[in-house]
Amino acid sequence: MARTKQVAAAKAKSPKAKTPKAKKSPKPKVAKKSPTAKKPKSPKAKTAKKSKSPKTAKKSPKPKTPKVKKVAVPKTAVSRSNLEAITNPAITRLARMAGVKKVGSDVFPEVRNVIHTKVDMIVKHALTYMEHAHRRKLMLDDVKHAYESYMKKKMYGTAPNKFCAKHQRTKGAGGKMKPGNLALIQIKFYQKQHDCFMVQMTPFNRLIKEVLHKHRKDTQISREAINAIHHMCEMGIVGLLEDANLVAIHSKRKGIRGTDVALAHRLRHASHD
Repeated sequence: MARTKQVAAAKAKSPKAKTPKAKKSPKPKVAKKSPTAKKPKSPKAKTAKKSKSPKTAKKSPKPKTPKVKKVAVPKTAVSRSNLEAITNPAITRLARMAGVKKVGSDVFPEVRNVIHTKVDMIVKHALTYMEHAHRRKLMLDDVKHAYESYMKKKMYGTAPNKFCAKHQRTKGAGGKMKPGNLALIQIKFYQKQHDCFMVQMTPFNRLIKEVLHKHRKDTQISREAINAIHHMCEMGIVGLLEDANLVAIHSKRKGIRGTDVALAHRLRHASHD
């Protein structure tokens, strides 16, 4: 035991031997690239540059074809724009005047077709009386005689010359109106209107003149004759819508449809024949 202690004490006193550190070998210097040195060209084939094609010669101007003037083709039927100018609200006002509460969407084109047929028949009969009188201007007397021969009714008084006032909607006491009340108010309002037109005068006048020029181009028409035809057509449409309303009531419906108008027009046309 004593010997091991002595050996341990001797080791503690003796200094530790330092191990020599290995020096790092210097890195080999790489030769710097000379500024004039060029990269060796790759053995790959050079891409062929696009050769600039010589400027193409200017195209010779095409020979101009002579313009052909368009010849106006006479229209055999009334253009759609004049019929469409008779708006849906105008037809609705006529329906209110006839006492109709509800109007279906298919009623409007049917009424426009009826208006066209009425204008065509009245103008056609009036032209016969005008030719018999050896005139080139359609007058009020010609329209009256044509109406009496076609409708078999007499025309009294003079036609109106102004547009009816439109109904302005007013809210009730509670701020809202019950369904159907507005229609009843409009019916009472428009049925009191007299000596005025429900359809705008300008598009209807264009329709009458177009139908007239379809039959005879060199014919003029007086303002009184235009207003008389307009008034006759409106009164005829109001009577037609009244009959269509009776057909709808017979079918236990509150509103009229296009089929009701077509049936009423067919029955009226059969009675005139």
